[in-house]
Amino acid sequence: MCKCYPECLVDYEFDAYDLLLPLLASHCSADGVPPIGTTEGQTLKISVCAAELIFNTCAISAINWELLLKHSELSTLEKVVNFCVDSVVGCETAVNPELMKVCLLVFRTITGLLAFPRGRGWIAESSTLLVDMVRILWVWNHAGQKSYMLAKLTQQVLEGFNDVNCFEIQAFQG
Repeated sequence: MCKCYPECLVDYEFDAYDLLLPLLASHCSADGVPPIGTTEGQTLKISVCAAELIFNTCAISAINWELLLKHSELSTLEKVVNFCVDSVVGCETAVNPELMKVCLLVFRTITGLLAFPRGRGWIAESSTLLVDMVRILWVWNHAGQKSYMLAKLTQQVLEGFNDVNCFEIQAFQG
């Protein structure tokens, strides 16, 4: 829906972050415990869907970036990134490429949040996000075989670092 009807949704406030962030936390974080009976494949697919929906709802409407930044469960994104980066470093993404996709989508969301002062403040206060970004660059530098998804993830991390630097330079000059 986000991709087919973006012009209809541009002024729409997405009100399901209360559902999506805990869903992502339970299915794709170190502390997460998916519901009993959920297979690993289902867990990964649910994680991809939740991450896609979070990113796409923000990408079509600037209102939603602010809503996400104000959400009490925003730290879920940090936990998901940490879990996914641990999986990338541990080479688990070769077995479960969906984890790489979740990581990319969440990093794309975080990069979007950097456009806002509150987003930059949030990442500056994080104890793991910048470290995880550096860990992705380390993986890229030491990867024996570089995949398309690893290239896209590395590109997204570099864009995030670039955005942080650009906003800091603007703040210093202004």
